[in-house]
Amino acid sequence: MQRKVLEDMLEMDRIQDKKAFGYEMAFRNKIAEMWIDFIHMLGVEPETAKLRTSEKEERLKEMLAFIHKEYRNEISLSDIADAAKVSKREALRCFQEEIHISPGAYLKDYRLQMACTMLRNTSETITTVSQNCGFHSASYFGKVFRSQMGCTPYEFKNKTGTGNREGISEKN
Repeated sequence: MQRKVLEDMLEMDRIQDKKAFGYEMAFRNKIAEMWIDFIHMLGVEPETAKLRTSEKEERLKEMLAFIHKEYRNEISLSDIADAAKVSKREALRCFQEEIHISPGAYLKDYRLQMACTMLRNTSETITTVSQNCGFHSASYFGKVFRSQMGCTPYEFKNKTGTGNREGISEKN
């Protein structure tokens, strides 16, 4: 089996050197074959692999539900991990593997999303919105909001608030 993996690697090198038409797909196919060989070498059965994925998905759902419920409060990585009964390291791994973002970044993005909804649909002050969304400093809220949205919360509220439905696009 190890010999097969080495042969695949040599073939990948040849494919890369020749760069014939469609070489990218041929290269990708060789990588896929190699991963299948690795899985067989490790003795992992496909059903076991599915189970692991569904466990991670379930853990992630529990952590996301916790964030969605508690975003207004101060939340640490330990709190998020505890919600799914996993270690902090496993919580980080679940987020990275499943949604490609850290728990802290997800929390911040979710808070901003909720702040946009509140700014758009309520007459609350910007300070009240920032506190209701878990930002305990209005200045930090303004800084984060501006970096993500490309405008201040005040500008956003004026452009998209209950009196104006034109909208504003998110800064990438």
